[in-house]
Amino acid sequence: MTHGCAGECPDIGAFFTVNIIGKSMFPVFSSGSTAKARLCSFNDLCAGDIAVFKNVDGGFTCHRVFKKVLKDGRRFLKTKGDATLRFDSPVPVDLFAGKIVSVKRCGIDIPVENMLCRVAGLAFGYALPLLARPFIYAKRVLSRVARNQR
Repeated sequence: MTHGCAGECPDIGAFFTVNIIGKSMFPVFSSGSTAKARLCSFNDLCAGDIAVFKNVDGGFTCHRVFKKVLKDGRRFLKTKGDATLRFDSPVPVDLFAGKIVSVKRCGIDIPVENMLCRVAGLAFGYALPLLARPFIYAKRVLSRVARNQR
């Protein structure tokens, strides 16, 4: 991720570029694509937005926000990659860096900060684990059968 934060950090509303690596947000992002993010406050986030936050490795992660949580007086984000089956560990507000506003596809910036993208992303994020369960179960059964045939 490229974040123009040398010395003083930019003001709320400033934009920065995110270089995407990985498959956790497929089909919205593919590895090697770029996205435009905007610095914003925690209060500006909505369920369905794609948040940019610092991860434990010192890099940044872009995952969809499913819920804002208040626990023991601290604020957290409940996030998940669109193509992952499990939710991330709760993300503390102090690791939050901004939200994705568009992704570049075929040289065109496609906006993702709108109600349609939020609702579609949330629906996909909740449905994927349910749809994947039969395939995961079938894979386990076939693995057991193969082991027993040896």
